[in-house]
Amino acid sequence: ADAYLFKADLNNLNQSETLIKKAYKTLKGLDCLINNASVFEKDDLINFTEKLISKVLITLLFSILFFNFYTPISDIDEVFYKPKYEVEVQGNVIYGYGLSHDSYKLKNPVEIPLKLDAYVPKNDFKNRPILVLIHGGGFRSGDKKKMTQYIHFSKYFASRGFVVFNINYRLLKDYGSIPEEWTNYINLNAPKNDLDRFKAVYPAIRDAKAAIRWIVANKTKF
Repeated sequence: ADAYLFKADLNNLNQSETLIKKAYKTLKGLDCLINNASVFEKDDLINFTEKLISKVLITLLFSILFFNFYTPISDIDEVFYKPKYEVEVQGNVIYGYGLSHDSYKLKNPVEIPLKLDAYVPKNDFKNRPILVLIHGGGFRSGDKKKMTQYIHFSKYFASRGFVVFNINYRLLKDYGSIPEEWTNYINLNAPKNDLDRFKAVYPAIRDAKAAIRWIVANKTKF
């Protein structure tokens, strides 16, 4: 990536088209990751990359638009196409707390910490762009550390100038708090053999939003 990724005038359609093309070119740089794959077989990683590339592009553009409300794009520090920095990892940073229960009957609540890992490029810049990675797993499973492809992507982008936040959130097994209205809606509309998984969507989204709020509140630390 280069400065054009963040300095293009988003109000100009022609420059926005240039922005998209350059962001796509940046993501194609994941070839570097594929060629050095160690945890995954290359074919698996290539397939994974092809599926993820459009999602990451959307995340990139969302990040540009979202954080423009807080910082002028022209003031954001540059990122690079090739790795440039060593990466510092701040693991298991608590961004909030949520309730967990024995089931969706919501009995025996226990407060549990919600954690993220921050991947920070070692430079002295003060206004670096960020990416937030939220792992998949159908709300049943997944973990920021055990799904090692997210570690690879975190290091990949952090070494090029991004600050990357790789978050965990409550899953089905945590039985997070949900409002009665959500329970009623799911019971009426979701597949009967998969009700609990659909209920798990609500606390997962709440946790992701809490992570974004924490990142915005602590942006001067990164």
